[in-house]
Amino acid sequence: PDVDVFFRSLGEGPLDGMLLHRHFTHSVFFAPVGALVCVLPFLLRSDERERCRRLWSAALLLYLVHLFMDVCTSYGTLLLWPFSSRRLAFDIISICDPIFMAIFFAGLVWSFRPTRPLAAVIAALIAVGWLTMGWSQRDKALEFQKQLAAERGHVITHGRVTPMLFSITRWRSIYRTGDTLVADSVETPFFGPAGSGESSTMPLFRMPSEGDPSFDAQMRADVTKFSDFADGFVAVAPGSNGIISDMRYSLSAGAFRPLWGIRPRAGHPAEFV
Repeated sequence: PDVDVFFRSLGEGPLDGMLLHRHFTHSVFFAPVGALVCVLPFLLRSDERERCRRLWSAALLLYLVHLFMDVCTSYGTLLLWPFSSRRLAFDIISICDPIFMAIFFAGLVWSFRPTRPLAAVIAALIAVGWLTMGWSQRDKALEFQKQLAAERGHVITHGRVTPMLFSITRWRSIYRTGDTLVADSVETPFFGPAGSGESSTMPLFRMPSEGDPSFDAQMRADVTKFSDFADGFVAVAPGSNGIISDMRYSLSAGAFRPLWGIRPRAGHPAEFV
């Protein structure tokens, strides 16, 4: 599925190129085709053709597992394209979770030579257990987010918690209340109640009025696409020169130190920063 990283040049600009990641190659409806591409080299060998159906079935299963694991992160995956343009994200593990990756790698190596199918099964069960634990931790963080908002007298119009890199006990809580974004650092220890640390607020980015000559149709289209990608959590990055950023992610869980954003340009595709 990640062959889509080579499709970025197909977009009209840097923003379109970025949005092609986890796009159609990550759809369950494309998976049968993707699995077929995976087994084509084996079909060129006459001694493998008898196993064609088994090879394709195995490739399809692995392809679907890849899609499922991507949906478990917070990036957003077009799992139901072309019937839905919504990016699905369960927010239960980090985009890069070394523990989860190590479980799969250990199971793969352990089961390889000589063939030990049981080792792969054990690794898969442990991986499912890790995901289940991440789901529980995410729900714990979400409940704590609601508690924090209630204590502040805030009404959450949209809220999410996303795991920080390499962790399922440290979360970035972010929610919209009115025209404001609120971020909190949330800790969810495996044993004991959740707690919070740093907290910050920032005005939500609002599109300039239609009559504003400084914001043309190209800029509006780019900001709309980027905002959809960021699930509406967009704001102008602090200290930047008009960079509209994806505030789902931050170098600090309870602050607004974004990782990426766009700089809209009149008459030209937005610059990805």
